[in-house]
Amino acid sequence: MSLSPNTRLGRYEIRSKLGEGGMGEVYLVWDSQLERTVALKILPDEVASDQQRMQRFIQEAKAASALNHPNILTVYEIGRADSVHYIATELIDGVTLRESLKGGRMKVSEVLEVAMQIASALAAAHAAGIVHRDIKPENIMVRRDGIAKVLDFGIVKLISQQDASTDKEAPTKALLRTEAGMVVGTLYYMSPEQARGLEVDARTDIWSLGCVLYEMITRRAPFGGATKTDVLVSILDKEPTVLARYAKEVPAELERIVAKALAKNREERYQGIKDMALDLKKLKQRLEFEVELERSFPPDEPRTPTQVERAVLSESVTQITPQFQEETPFSTLKTTDNKKRPLILATVALLLLAIGVIGAMVWQRTRAKPVTQTNAAPQPAAPLPERVLNYSLTVQKFRDGQPYQKPFILSGEINFEKDYRVRLNVRSPQEGYLYIINEGPGTTPDAPAFNVLFPSTTANNGSALIARNQQIQIPQQSWFQFDAEEGTELIWLVWAAQMQPTLEMVKGLANPRDRGEMSDPVQAQAVKEFLKTGSATPPEVKKDDDKKETSITVKSKILVYVVKLEHH
Repeated sequence: MSLSPNTRLGRYEIRSKLGEGGMGEVYLVWDSQLERTVALKILPDEVASDQQRMQRFIQEAKAASALNHPNILTVYEIGRADSVHYIATELIDGVTLRESLKGGRMKVSEVLEVAMQIASALAAAHAAGIVHRDIKPENIMVRRDGIAKVLDFGIVKLISQQDASTDKEAPTKALLRTEAGMVVGTLYYMSPEQARGLEVDARTDIWSLGCVLYEMITRRAPFGGATKTDVLVSILDKEPTVLARYAKEVPAELERIVAKALAKNREERYQGIKDMALDLKKLKQRLEFEVELERSFPPDEPRTPTQVERAVLSESVTQITPQFQEETPFSTLKTTDNKKRPLILATVALLLLAIGVIGAMVWQRTRAKPVTQTNAAPQPAAPLPERVLNYSLTVQKFRDGQPYQKPFILSGEINFEKDYRVRLNVRSPQEGYLYIINEGPGTTPDAPAFNVLFPSTTANNGSALIARNQQIQIPQQSWFQFDAEEGTELIWLVWAAQMQPTLEMVKGLANPRDRGEMSDPVQAQAVKEFLKTGSATPPEVKKDDDKKETSITVKSKILVYVVKLEHH
């Protein structure tokens, strides 16, 4: 049922038709009551006439409308006017992800940005107990400002079966309506458990996001086939082609993220969308850092020849090039050797002359000025770089979980009791980059566990750069608490004149959610090697009990020192 312009449905005035799909037609309308432009979706008659399905639709739409998230389409109203059932939503100034993909392959940075926003929307939905079940490029819109919006939460369950033989868009429309034991979803983005008609949970959305992520990179679905059956067999039994075949610039970490999202056994998939979102965020931060690092430290540029040098070289090449434009067969070269010998000798002589001229010019520019005094005093050697860092420990006794007595400050380590809680205080008379890392036991002795304590999102605005005499407290709002077992906590201090790429790469892990734990074994191994190499130069350590502070000094551009907190 198409509506002509100026038709009124209650408070809404039809302005123009925007499109149509499995859930009916969508119109641009004017809300006369609130005086704003909105989108109005008219429900198909087969949905509106089925009381049971309509009731279920209303319940699901109400749940979806309760989701208040910047990456989820806002549902304003579910209503009825003149026997027409409709949904009023925000109007998005943009295009679907499907239309966006038609414009060409997306950059990796753009792919990660869109995927992170979709994951954020799904996290909000899953937290509210809503599983989308039909994540696909058609259900994602990207505004002109780059904001992604996920559409049709809770509504996709009502799409009726489509006849793929008469519908060119059938592969991207929902396969079957929602009923017990029935398949629901869109064929190319359907998880294995959906394809089997099994009960699904939030992990089915993770699979579908993996499919969308794959398609954003390659511009093709990960699973395909000539028929519906072929596609289903591919989903159930076959592995997708590796991303690198279609996009060589794809990082290996992105390949891993997609592969984990597309694990056929949902127990091997990401168990929560937040875990996938966090991996996407870490990768995006790492790539941004690598780009920034290249901008900050560009490779040495070759010296540009002067105009005179270019002229000499150009003339020489012009004289030489015609003799060697084509390969000469050995027999031809032999028979013409006597005839061309004078020309070849002249060419070689000209080339040697050009080299001599350029060499003389370079020598003239680079030769040292003559020494006027033979007995001039030798210049003093430049002083070695030096890094200085001071630290102290604030200690608070606890009894029955409550602070007991006043906190006190120590200049260095002691053997702490288990009821002691500690805060590390760090400062320096220099400006520089500070990194603080906690090392603990890992799964094996050769693979320790690391946690980034500083910088973090709650300390120094996430930046490792600190000013002269800036006081840093770790933890900032709480205390280090020792576990019940006797042992030693290792707190690594890294103090450098310049930012350290190895540590910058992992500093994004430091956030309240995961306490800065490094879950990537490759990154952990890189940090382990970094600390081992950096601590090879022993620093000078001076403990000042009067100032209640320990000073560490090393003759190097980087200081690496471990604070050992023994406890019993």
